[in-house]
Amino acid sequence: MPEIGDIFKLALEFEDAGGNKFFNIFDFLLEDGACSDTQLLTNIGVLVNACYAHLNTAIVSAIDANNSPVWQMVWSGVAWNTFRYVGMVSPVTNFANASECLPYQTSALVKFLTTLPRLVPKKYLPPFGEDRQAGSYIIAATLTDLANYASTLLGGQDAGDGHLTYVVRTKAGGTEVPYGSAVPSILSSQRRRKIGVGI
Repeated sequence: MPEIGDIFKLALEFEDAGGNKFFNIFDFLLEDGACSDTQLLTNIGVLVNACYAHLNTAIVSAIDANNSPVWQMVWSGVAWNTFRYVGMVSPVTNFANASECLPYQTSALVKFLTTLPRLVPKKYLPPFGEDRQAGSYIIAATLTDLANYASTLLGGQDAGDGHLTYVVRTKAGGTEVPYGSAVPSILSSQRRRKIGVGI
């Protein structure tokens, strides 16, 4: 049963009509109280659904979210290890952008800010439609949507008697709670490499 202080990793999987897969990786800290595994999975799903709903008009309609695994993570003293498999989250997305898909190496980027200067967690988002940019600059309405995406994630989600907070695991075995976010106005580039590593 999840308890206060436990850390959980979600590998959120997206897939296009051609079978290409994209991942966003999240870590959550359970604070304030305990919950059941079912409550944990349900409310992680509620949170990610709310986050990506802000991007329904930006992400191309060919992209769907797949059932995605959640693991409990523990620090061994030298590395983060998977302690147990908790279950699957079943996201509900309604991506509806019908314009031409931007090249896959092109991505909107959201940066999260921490008190550690070299710890800047990033989310490279699934492919946007071409109409979400002009001259490689993201249009104003979509910048607002990206800011709302970040704000919703940072707000967390209640789960049972506890609260799920988005955190970043550090190489020293700790966690950092981002205090804010930044959304670059120019489109970013990213090489999409290994399944499960994250985008």
